[in-house]
Amino acid sequence: MQELAEFCSRYGIDIVHITPACCDTMRQLPFIHSDPFDRIIIATAKDNDYTILTKDGIIPKYDIRTVW
Repeated sequence: MQELAEFCSRYGIDIVHITPACCDTMRQLPFIHSDPFDRIIIATAKDNDYTILTKDGIIPKYDIRTVW
């Protein structure tokens, strides 16, 4: 785990945690995507104004920025 933390730090990658606010956002998302892990990623992106790098064809249907 320390190696991962050091890698992320070196390349400016934030490690984010699932928060209660993220869970609330996830529950309020329209049920477009059924994968709960992808829904957590979407909610986290919404809460933190992140862009998601994905080739998933469903995720861009949400009101978030995606690249790929």
